[in-house]
Amino acid sequence: MLNLYGVGWMVRRRAVLVAPPGAAGCRCFMRLSTILAHKNGYATPRILLPLAFLRGQVEIAARTRGECKLPNYDRRWLAFEAQLAEWMRAFERPGIEFCAGYRRIPGFPVSGFRADGLLTDGKCLVALEVEVRQTHPDTNVGKYWLLSEHHAYERVVLFHVYTPAFNSYGWRMQLGQFYARKMQVQLPFEYVLLDRRSDVDVDATFRDVTSIVGARVEREFPEISAVNRR
Repeated sequence: MLNLYGVGWMVRRRAVLVAPPGAAGCRCFMRLSTILAHKNGYATPRILLPLAFLRGQVEIAARTRGECKLPNYDRRWLAFEAQLAEWMRAFERPGIEFCAGYRRIPGFPVSGFRADGLLTDGKCLVALEVEVRQTHPDTNVGKYWLLSEHHAYERVVLFHVYTPAFNSYGWRMQLGQFYARKMQVQLPFEYVLLDRRSDVDVDATFRDVTSIVGARVEREFPEISAVNRR
């Protein structure tokens, strides 16, 4: 751990610094980030703009590898995942199970993977994975590959939503899509990528995503469609 007028953590060559307020704090941050950048083989530091202001302190992330993306987005994106899960929960009914949060994906052991939101009748599974600050979006795809060894679903449909708050290493997104292509060849698996990283209006994106996912939910579970038509 490095400490220079502030606090710094080094984890897997990524430095996260919390600098004290004022010009002195900014100067100490710049000196330390430059040291870290040179130490890791870069001619200049790679720095993200301030992420948050809390009690007069500026939290700044200095990334020494991967893509440098500026966190210029509506903070409501951070609640987007939970809002979609609550919307999906409304489809739950006898014979159709909803899972999210701490409930493991049906088919996995109790300690197995979770989903941001899913519906299943035991034969078909419609899943929703939302990338907000998840650093391993590829895992959100690959875990359904592993699921096939625990439960043989007749069909798995995965909606993978990327939001403007996604700031992980760009290759991880490509790795997730690579997994999906392989899975679609080997398994009864369908991957639907919803790349909304450039979206601005949170509410409009919510309406659009729920419209797309909702249509597929009604298609896969006719009993839901029948109820909605009443």
